[in-house]
Amino acid sequence: VREKDVCWEYAEKLEGNKVRCKFCLRILNGGISRLKHHLSRLPSKGVNPCTKVRDDVTDRVRDIIGSKEPPSTKKHKLIETKALANISPEKPLLSVEPITPIARIFPPIGQAISSSGNNQENAERSIALFFFENKIDFGVARSSSYHQMIEAVGKCGSGFIGPSPETLKATWLERIKSEVSLQSKDVEKEWAMTGCTLIAETWTDNKMKALINFLVSSPSRTFFYKSVDASSYFKNLKCLSELFDSIIQDFGPENVVQVIVDNTLHCILQAQSLSKFIYNNSPLLDLMKKFTGGQEIIKTGITKSVSNFLSLQCLLKHRSRLKVIFNSPELAANSAYTNKSQSVNCITILDDNDFWRTAEECVAVSEPFLKVMREVSGGKPAVGTIYELLTRKVQDIFRYSG
Repeated sequence: VREKDVCWEYAEKLEGNKVRCKFCLRILNGGISRLKHHLSRLPSKGVNPCTKVRDDVTDRVRDIIGSKEPPSTKKHKLIETKALANISPEKPLLSVEPITPIARIFPPIGQAISSSGNNQENAERSIALFFFENKIDFGVARSSSYHQMIEAVGKCGSGFIGPSPETLKATWLERIKSEVSLQSKDVEKEWAMTGCTLIAETWTDNKMKALINFLVSSPSRTFFYKSVDASSYFKNLKCLSELFDSIIQDFGPENVVQVIVDNTLHCILQAQSLSKFIYNNSPLLDLMKKFTGGQEIIKTGITKSVSNFLSLQCLLKHRSRLKVIFNSPELAANSAYTNKSQSVNCITILDDNDFWRTAEECVAVSEPFLKVMREVSGGKPAVGTIYELLTRKVQDIFRYSG
């Protein structure tokens, strides 16, 4: 019944037996039952897991699913109860545990590897299943905290029982926060001697909110300070300035040596809007290749960020030609492009000296590192060679910065 099922707070009732997930907005057939499997993110035939649901909601829904046994299970237990009357009390009874979705696919360790006796293999298998079932990035296995956890559990022996979700949220979250707070106070004492760097990292979440993560860095450690929803601040430079000023006041103006911000993002977004407009219009793309001699203004690298900087290099190389293209008679004669808002925006970008100055700085700083990546990717140079390359490139950047 809808009024009694708490999971309805995560769904919107539609016509018939359809519901809409409030997290990912996916429409599901089958009512609240399929929504629960959708939110639980457990392997279930015909139900795609929700990619945007919060972890606390997933834990809650899994508890709800686990607490409700299907009728078939109840019938099975009833038959077992009747059969117990005919079993001799001297015979040992086996405990029956509920079968989890992952256990339907992979049998328990005792069944799968009953005779090997290889504790190392058993432990690795359990860890692997934990990663698979919870969709954890394999890179987590490289973190130092992961190895510390494995070592600590091993020292506890076979009787160790892991903390419950409630213990993690209520007890350990507060303890760790207190520990970090104490560590940060110790680091604050160093600021009077060494100073600190304020780092502002801008990013956009899945709800298109512009967020700024503030971190404070010193020679000993880097700490996350807080995250601010700056969607409204970007529309008013005075408000943005006041935000940064308030953060600096929190650490003490006398302690803040420098402020580092990601000023390349806006430049890269402008460059991408220019490239997209050209490549999405065939006549304009043909005109560009005519002026550039068939050369492209987009280059791909081994990562997305490398591709961005390589493309920025190409854009800077063809700067004068691009200006000629957007002021050429061929483009002016085509009213379909002349009157487009994207075309006007591209002309504004090409005439913006601040954009080109930022692009030059991005290329000057990134190019030395791109050269190192090219040399390293060509083979497997010794660590000493890589260190020498990086040292030289850092010196090149210092010379550019003056």
